[in-house]
Amino acid sequence: MTSGRIIFLDGTSGSGRTSIARELPDILDDGVLFHLAADGFSAMRTGRELRTERLDTALRPTGEGRHRSIAALARVGDDIVVDHVLSEPWRLPDRVAVGGCPVRRRARSAGRTDPSRAGPGRPPAGFAAHQYDLVHAHGDYDLVCDTGTASPRECARRVKDFLPHRPGPTAFTRFRRRHLTAGRAGGNRHGVDPRPCRGMRVSGVESEMRSIGGMARDSGLSVSALRFYDRAGVLVPAWVDPVSGYRWYAPGQLDEARLLARLRRAGMPLADIRLVLAGWTGADTDLVQQLLEAHLRRLERGLSDARGEFSMLRALLDDREKSMTPLRTATARPALASPELAAALDAVRFAAGTDPELPMLGGVLFDIEGDSLRLVATDRYRLAVARVPVTGHGGSRVQVVVPLPLVDAMRALAGGPEPVRLFVDGDRVTLETGGGRQVAGRSLDHDFPDYLRLISLPAGRRAVVDVAAFRK
Repeated sequence: MTSGRIIFLDGTSGSGRTSIARELPDILDDGVLFHLAADGFSAMRTGRELRTERLDTALRPTGEGRHRSIAALARVGDDIVVDHVLSEPWRLPDRVAVGGCPVRRRARSAGRTDPSRAGPGRPPAGFAAHQYDLVHAHGDYDLVCDTGTASPRECARRVKDFLPHRPGPTAFTRFRRRHLTAGRAGGNRHGVDPRPCRGMRVSGVESEMRSIGGMARDSGLSVSALRFYDRAGVLVPAWVDPVSGYRWYAPGQLDEARLLARLRRAGMPLADIRLVLAGWTGADTDLVQQLLEAHLRRLERGLSDARGEFSMLRALLDDREKSMTPLRTATARPALASPELAAALDAVRFAAGTDPELPMLGGVLFDIEGDSLRLVATDRYRLAVARVPVTGHGGSRVQVVVPLPLVDAMRALAGGPEPVRLFVDGDRVTLETGGGRQVAGRSLDHDFPDYLRLISLPAGRRAVVDVAAFRK
């Protein structure tokens, strides 16, 4: 069976290649010619609107399927004209790679159509110019038609006149040989896969670029960090596979990645890193130097501030250790009036703390010194101090923290006309009436804050207020 021929028309959007393809079936009178339009092939896909994140995933399989459909039609003898936009790097290598299938062509021609100007039914002005460098990056054609000066039918006649006299090898043959040669030179690690119908080897990118894993290994940045810097626009890959989303980095980006890693280790914010990388790439050494010096000054100020804060924390820690009133376990047996003790307990009980994380405040401090007993309670927000005269204590200062249940029991026992005696023996506290009734329990094994620092105010900082007026 004689295989068909493929006429491939390449050009940017709006360049007129589709109009030329429509003229060719009428111009070429030597057989049946199929025009396999890109838009018509895509129109067979589902009519449901695809989300943006799924668009690239759907378009590449469509393009690859179209390439293989072209090869299948040519295999059974059909002549085909194809109009295409080589708008992505994978398209031309994949199209050429399909030639690895057992299909012989009597003629194969690549033509380029140059854009003129935007107009009705065409993409907006500037769109074709945006595509131009990418579409014509390979730069190898059998025939070039300028659609800015020639009509589609004139271009179609030029194609007809060219086909019988086309030189060999054709542009596709030359392109394929270059890729196969490059693949063998690199141990067949890149270029077109020589196996039938396999297409372009993705590892061809690897020979010239670094994968994201290779970039992570060589730069010291993790894979997740590289993904983050891509999303942040700090270090954008040179190419991203439109199907798999896999990132590839150009050789020159390794120095940028290593610089980025150093700057991040130095704590430089991303906004400044963007400027440093831009200045580094553009050889703006003055800008880079200014940014580095500014960040160094910022670090020095931060270190100075941190040292000051740590000095303050050490001072506070020292004060806290000194502020804890040491508890003594000496024996004391002072006597005191029962009504005065009851009034003092009523005056301080409300201020005692109930926070389980602050057990030292969950009681009332009994501070016996000289001829007085001070009862102290606080919950950190309120501080209550009451004084009761005592007799019979001639020893050193004794302090115990009485738990609230024992405080309440003492209050229930006190209040009568008879005097009471307080016994402190180590960690045991007992209150006994003259009639022999008593309540007893163990003191709390916690340090109570030094309340004297709060109540021993210098002159001029203490005022007496009327309670009733204060409550109003």
